[in-house]
Amino acid sequence: MTKLIRFLFFVGITVASSLLHAATAERGDDFIVCVSNNNPPFSSLTQKENNIDIQILELISQKISKKLRIEWVTVPNRGGLGKALKTSIGEGLCDAFVGLPTDNAFSEELKEKKLIISVPYLKVGYFLISKKQLSVEKNKFDSSKKVGTVTRTSGDFFIHKNFPQNRYPHNTYGELIDSLNSGVIDYALVWSPAIAGYQEKIPTEQYHFLDYEPNNVTMNMSFGIAVKNTHTTLMNQINLAIESLLKDGSLNSVVNQSKLPFVKLPQL
Repeated sequence: MTKLIRFLFFVGITVASSLLHAATAERGDDFIVCVSNNNPPFSSLTQKENNIDIQILELISQKISKKLRIEWVTVPNRGGLGKALKTSIGEGLCDAFVGLPTDNAFSEELKEKKLIISVPYLKVGYFLISKKQLSVEKNKFDSSKKVGTVTRTSGDFFIHKNFPQNRYPHNTYGELIDSLNSGVIDYALVWSPAIAGYQEKIPTEQYHFLDYEPNNVTMNMSFGIAVKNTHTTLMNQINLAIESLLKDGSLNSVVNQSKLPFVKLPQL
């Protein structure tokens, strides 16, 4: 009986080892990244034109000499991003997870999941949009001018606090853009990712896009790529790739092609 137990134990170890080696071999030189399947304009499984993160990942994979492989992940309504991290990169589904906030507010979540995050590859924020014939001084509005916002957003809170006499709230970004086009409001304060579907209504040839409050953490957000805290070599490779792509303008070019207004990151 003892010999049988030892034999079964040996077989179990051998099989487990074989499976581990097979999984490692399967990865090879692939750069496997978990990506949200419904986060336009950054990533979308169904809307191919809304995949800024995928284009950026392709550039990074070229820089680190690996073949990109995408694992689409659903971010659940219950549990949110934290649960998505736990059930994807936390369980070894991928090497990295793209599109995570780099600000301090999210650092505890990363620490709890034993993840580290890259330098930012993209920064978005609130932009003040107006027709080109209308000029504006930052943080100063004529009392007669109407500044449109979407209610219960950081931009709305900012205008309500600092320029209550100018505030003209709306329920949706669609309504906000329509009001700007029709002249009901003079300015629209918009969260840049939220207007991804409205570029045709606000062409850059006819409108000013002013980066508003770029140093205010409640009005901006930077995104990075997370890996497990033991994968420091991969993290270093990703950081060097991002720094290089920022320096040569490749990352900015991807976002410019999407016509999404964004806050330019400084070269690192």
